[in-house]
Amino acid sequence: MSHKTCPSIIVFDVNETLLDITTLEPLFDRVFGDRLALRE
Repeated sequence: MSHKTCPSIIVFDVNETLLDITTLEPLFDRVFGDRLALRE
């Protein structure tokens, strides 16, 4: 009889939690003509 164990996995979503990407809004406004494109 074989005993298989599943690995424990923890996933963290740190996008915009640890990084403030709003500083990129002027770049997106200049390149795409819409600063809200950053959120897409």
